[in-house]
Amino acid sequence: MEYHVSNNFKLRLGAQYDNRAFGINESAIWRAVCEDSLFIYENSYIQYKRDYKVNYLTLPLSIIYVKGNEKFKIYVQLSFYYSIYLSAHQKGFNDLYIDTLDFQNICDTTISVGHNIKEFDEAVERGFNTSDFGLNFYIGGIIRLAPGLGLTIAPGFTWGMGDVFEDQSIMSNWSRIFKINTGIVYTFKKKQNASKPATQYR
Repeated sequence: MEYHVSNNFKLRLGAQYDNRAFGINESAIWRAVCEDSLFIYENSYIQYKRDYKVNYLTLPLSIIYVKGNEKFKIYVQLSFYYSIYLSAHQKGFNDLYIDTLDFQNICDTTISVGHNIKEFDEAVERGFNTSDFGLNFYIGGIIRLAPGLGLTIAPGFTWGMGDVFEDQSIMSNWSRIFKINTGIVYTFKKKQNASKPATQYR
């Protein structure tokens, strides 16, 4: 929904399904406790790889500056948004590699020499914050296709200010998101009342 403040400025309030994604790929030396003793297996390692897709319902409030003619317009948009967490999905694996030199000190019978891989392709029930908020900035254009109908495209960036994860010890936010918004613009015109005929006197 839009409200025109003037010929060049307008306010916009919207709602959108917002799909975001990020990945994690980390490795570390394998450490484990065996018979109440901590062992550091310097020849072995564990690697974590995850690809996450996180879905939000995003409510943006925007201030837009528009300049141009009837055929083509450019605009600059600054938005404050509030996002409600909907769901998340993870895909990836844990790869625990055990070297033959370290295997004799491992007391977990489920672990074998070489690569011990566990794959993930599942919904994430917990771990993400219930909301997010931040700013969007776009520079775009509107091309007129027909009277009242146009096509818009706008690349831009998002600066997230809320923490992504529930765990407060993990400081992470959606601060490096590049987006390209495209869409159809349809203009609703007000119905004009026919003017009343002038009164005639005879």
